[in-house]
Amino acid sequence: MARRPSTLRCVYCRTPATTRDHIPPKCLFAKNNRNDLIQVPSCRNCNVSFSQNDEYFLRILSMSDEVANFPDAAEGLDRVIRSLQRDDHAKTRAALERSLDFAEDWRGGIFRGIKPAYPISSIRLCRTVSRTVKGLFWHETQQMLPSSHVVDTYLEESLESNMRTKTSIQTMASIQKLIKACEKGDSISIGNNAFEYSFNVDNPQGITYWITLFYQSFRFFSFTMPSDDIPQNRRDIAF
Repeated sequence: MARRPSTLRCVYCRTPATTRDHIPPKCLFAKNNRNDLIQVPSCRNCNVSFSQNDEYFLRILSMSDEVANFPDAAEGLDRVIRSLQRDDHAKTRAALERSLDFAEDWRGGIFRGIKPAYPISSIRLCRTVSRTVKGLFWHETQQMLPSSHVVDTYLEESLESNMRTKTSIQTMASIQKLIKACEKGDSISIGNNAFEYSFNVDNPQGITYWITLFYQSFRFFSFTMPSDDIPQNRRDIAF
């Protein structure tokens, strides 16, 4: 059992920490692949409140064709299927069935037919990654992210659609800066490459850039910066 911190503060809400939170969520890793997981101080309220988003994150990633051959994702998908079969998850199962759609399956530039598809809430995915980055900030610096700052995260594949607005063009410029900055540092691997991250500190006031990669397939870009500098249309999304 992990030692409970006695004088540390929760990295998310700054109340006294009574437990530890795994970042990324422990459920993303196979049971025999959890020896090097990162833990950060957390209060129990924050820790418990993340569980539904953690389950959603695992469900969306593990159901993707791109990760079908990744061992941790395969084990995660088995857990997702067993969970959905439980009686107390009947509402979730019914909601998934109602949202089922079909989409063209293009892989390697080749049309492979029509496949089942579910709508994805990129906001929920990005908030889980933002929380992970906030924990990584503490892990790497041993300091909490300043209370004036937030983490703003983008799913890589959603950036193209965001290019339609002036704000997102500005964001794309920042993304390019982020990539160049992060490529200067070494990528850090957790759980036998089930999760990787790289980062760069732009200044000592909490401006940092992060690239996170899950199952070698899902890549996210994150920024930590003053909340006043976040684009207006992103302020409800940032963590």
